[in-house]
Amino acid sequence: MKSVIEAALAAIPPAIRDANERGTHSLYGFKAMFKIDLAVPLVIALLENIAKLTVLPFLLPEPHLFQSPHFACVNRETIHVYKFLTVDPYLACSVSPLAALYVAGTAYIFFCPAFWNYPPHPAELPLTRRCPEVRNNVFLTYPGFEMYNYQSYIILHELVHFYIQHASLTGLSNPPEQYSINGCVGLDALNSLYNPLNFQTYVASKYPAASTGPTLRMLTAGLVVEQGCVQSPDPFLPPWAPEGSPGKPNLPQLNASSPSGFSLSQPNVSSLATLTLPRLNVSLSPGSNIATTNTRGAANLVGAS
Repeated sequence: MKSVIEAALAAIPPAIRDANERGTHSLYGFKAMFKIDLAVPLVIALLENIAKLTVLPFLLPEPHLFQSPHFACVNRETIHVYKFLTVDPYLACSVSPLAALYVAGTAYIFFCPAFWNYPPHPAELPLTRRCPEVRNNVFLTYPGFEMYNYQSYIILHELVHFYIQHASLTGLSNPPEQYSINGCVGLDALNSLYNPLNFQTYVASKYPAASTGPTLRMLTAGLVVEQGCVQSPDPFLPPWAPEGSPGKPNLPQLNASSPSGFSLSQPNVSSLATLTLPRLNVSLSPGSNIATTNTRGAANLVGAS
C-alpha cells in the first residue's frame, strides 16, 4: 500500500508544473478539465496540498487536532471500530462494487474490498488501454475502459474529496458529481474545481517523466509517451458550446467575485475546504463498469446522496 500511495503522490508534481507553465495551453487536457486560466492557481493549490498531505483542522475523530489523511480497509467491524462515522462503510461497499469512499468531515479514506481488484499502476495494462480518442470534439470510450482506473488514481480521487470537503459535488448536488470524462468536460469552470474526476483525469493525462528512487523509477519508466494523453475536447466548441459562438461556452465561468467563496488572490486549500455550498457527506469511487445512475442509487441506500 505504501508504494501505491507514493505512486499517487509522485504523479502530482508534473501536473503542477504543467499547469503552472502552460495553463489552458497544456497538451494534457487542462482546458478540457478546468476551462480557463483563472483556475490555474486553484488547481495548483489543491494539488500541492495533496502532494504534501497537508493537515486540516476540525476533522473527526479528533477535531481539536490538525490531521493528515488516514487510510483504512473496510470490513464488517469498521462501523464499530470507527464509532464517529455516521454511515457504515461496509454497507456502502456491499450495495455496489465501490472501490473506495471518503466521509466528509472525517480524517479517513476507506478502501472497499473491490479496491484490490484494480491494478496498482498504469504500467500493468496494455498500451492500447491508456488514452481515449477524441472524435467530433468528444472523448470516445468503451465499456471497461478508463485511463485512470488504477489504485494510485483512486487514492488521488479520494484525496481530492478530502481537501475539497463538503464543497465536493455529490449525487444530489446541482450539478451532480460526474464519473465520466465527458461529464468532466461538460462542467462549468467553477464546478470543475468541485469534481474530483477532473483532477484525477488531468493528473492521469500528465504522468511523471522522471523520478528518483527504485520504486518510482519502476513505476514511471517509459510512460512519457504511453500515458501522456494529448487528445482532449475543447469545452468552448460544440457540442459543449452553442453553434456559432466559439469561445463563449453555454456555461457560467469562474470569476474573481465567485459567490462560492474562492479567493483568486489567495489560492489555498483552506479556501477550498471551507466553502459554503450545500453538499452532502459521502464521496465514492465507483468501479469502472458501474453506470453513474447505479452508483448514485447505491449511495442513496446508505443515505449518502
